Amino acid sequence: MGASKRGFLIALFTAVVAAALGAGVGLRVVSSRFHTTPGQLVFQRPFGGKRMVTIVVLGEDDTHSSNPDVRARTDTILVGSIDLQNKRVSGVSIPRDSRVELPGKEGFYKINSAYTHGGPELTCQVVANLLGIPVDYYVK
Repeated sequence: MGASKRGFLIALFTAVVAAALGAGVGLRVVSSRFHTTPGQLVFQRPFGGKRMVTIVVLGEDDTHSSNPDVRARTDTILVGSIDLQNKRVSGVSIPRDSRVELPGKEGFYKINSAYTHGGPELTCQVVANLLGIPVDYYVK
């Protein structure tokens, strides 16, 4: 084996070992950040193994009040569904003026006021009731 070939193999071996060590350290750092083990990060199925995940995306209109304790309304409500088994994503936008019933309230309200009355949790409950599907997560 020539000197240049041996030097190349040593450099290649060193690069592979450095990459493996870097990946291991990165995995350890990420796993400690999420309070889990590296094995759970690598081998655990996403979203707890669910086959279908529904996520509500809320855009908040905070222009009506300068008081941070006062909840605003949602000016955007998007619902996304991820089918992990069939590898499909679908979504729908719910118009903010859609009329809905709010749990514990009399009459009909605009859906964007659900956020004012109960935050993202109530908004997700109202969306779930409106569409007849469970809501797993929300993003504000």
